[in-house]
Amino acid sequence: MGETCHVIFAAGQGGNWLYAVKTVTITPFGVTTIISGDIITATQTDVINMLNSLP
Repeated sequence: MGETCHVIFAAGQGGNWLYAVKTVTITPFGVTTIISGDIITATQTDVINMLNSLP
């Protein structure tokens, strides 16, 4: 409890990637919601670079 982490959504579509990253703090019964406005369209290289940049 109380740890900060990243929730990552990723999916491939039509040769591109859709992804979203949310920084959350773990709580009992916590729910993380990713809405369409959170989702970014990117190349595979962009997604790899984003993942490598996370702490």
